[in-house]
Amino acid sequence: MCVFTKRHVWTGKVAILKCTGDGLMVPMCDLTLSIREDGLGLVAWAGRAVPAITLRPLPLPGPFVASLAFATDQPLLVEVGTWPPG
Repeated sequence: MCVFTKRHVWTGKVAILKCTGDGLMVPMCDLTLSIREDGLGLVAWAGRAVPAITLRPLPLPGPFVASLAFATDQPLLVEVGTWPPG
């Protein structure tokens, strides 16, 4: 289980804005995220319809935080490995 922090919310918003192609031209305060059973989710976007976005935290070592956003509302499993494998 992941304990979500402000850094998770920030990286989640950045991932969503990059996924939608808006980049940082849209104020992050326009996006509202909530904690769901499967992670963070986009629940509101000021002045816009909420797009189909799946957001997943990316597990990293130490204090590092990252999020991945996908332009789909379908269930996804994110697996992290090392490179090269083995």
